[in-house]
Amino acid sequence: MSDLYALLRANCEALNALYQKHLQTVQSLQNTLLDYILPGVVDELGLDESAELWARTWLEDPQNVFRMFKRHKFTPSITIESIRSVLVWRLTTYPQSIPANEDSHLVCLPPEACDPFYRPIVIFKPASLERDVESVKRSLMYSMDRLREFLRAVNSDLASEFRHPILQCVLVIDLKGAGIKNLSVDLLTWYLREVHPRYPGLVAAAFVLNYGWAHSGVWNVAKHTLPETILTRVFFPTTEELLSFFSPSSLPEDFGGNLPAISDLPNLLDLHATPSPAPSPRPRHTARPSGHGQEDRCAAKENSESKSSGSATGLASESRPPDRSPLTTPEHRHRHTGDLLRTLVFLFWERHKSYISMGLCAVAVLVALRSRAWRSSPGRNISFQGVPWRGAWKNWFLAP
Repeated sequence: MSDLYALLRANCEALNALYQKHLQTVQSLQNTLLDYILPGVVDELGLDESAELWARTWLEDPQNVFRMFKRHKFTPSITIESIRSVLVWRLTTYPQSIPANEDSHLVCLPPEACDPFYRPIVIFKPASLERDVESVKRSLMYSMDRLREFLRAVNSDLASEFRHPILQCVLVIDLKGAGIKNLSVDLLTWYLREVHPRYPGLVAAAFVLNYGWAHSGVWNVAKHTLPETILTRVFFPTTEELLSFFSPSSLPEDFGGNLPAISDLPNLLDLHATPSPAPSPRPRHTARPSGHGQEDRCAAKENSESKSSGSATGLASESRPPDRSPLTTPEHRHRHTGDLLRTLVFLFWERHKSYISMGLCAVAVLVALRSRAWRSSPGRNISFQGVPWRGAWKNWFLAP
């Protein structure tokens, strides 16, 4: 598993480097979204103060904006349009409160259980999926949103210990007891179409356990459905390889680790946990521990366990607005187009204003020099009947 460790470490370091490189642009995008896009959405949808606060809190998540920015190849205009679309979707379709009968199909292990790069471990058991596909879709959507909020809370709680924020988690997929009825290609297609674009880049790697010949047919179909960027992050380790990568202290006894069974561990993505009273502040970038050993990593986590556990079990459900239907009248579409054009012009000016200013100064100097030469040229006194205008303009441009 040394090759796997080196690969995932390189990917993690590359992602952290990209975050630091584009952090200033991400902050500029956040300012644009908060100052220009959000007021237009508030006016368009007629949001009240609580809904506006909830929308603002979502936009103030810098890691979420970065993941969207990266998904769209670091193109500001496309990123802004995509974030606006997701924001409207959240405000018009996301429930004010999650129904009591909804259960999370993703289980996030306690903070002390993490991979060698400090990333949380999330477990998914397809055998737990019911036949009610719509219920499964809702649960997965809610769970992915809780995962995003959980990462934000972790970055806030551990800001004093890490230089780089934790941008992703690692996913362990346990196929034990899962049959063909639990592995739906249609569900996978829905996930790629509806969930992944709204929650991109949350998973750094997926470890598939208990893979057997009965699952090979579904995997062969999935390989032709999943994009290459996802396929390169899917691994099929043995139990020994899994323990050598994570260490027993970070895995439940279901997978040969030293932690209690999954059913006995609290799920930090519990959909019905008490929401946190206030949005998490932006993380501070301070020094990260130099050691990469498992013991150093877990010790650093345990130092803040009491604080992390308190906020992690009550994460992320800022007070949500009531359901609304999107407005699609010509007036609102025109207003949206105007807001977008103003934002694009503002971004273009912010990025190229130095070059534009230099160009305008050069044009102004050229015009001043040519005007001075033209005033001293005989062509300036030529009348309409005497010489055509083109003769006068020729003298103006060719004047020494």
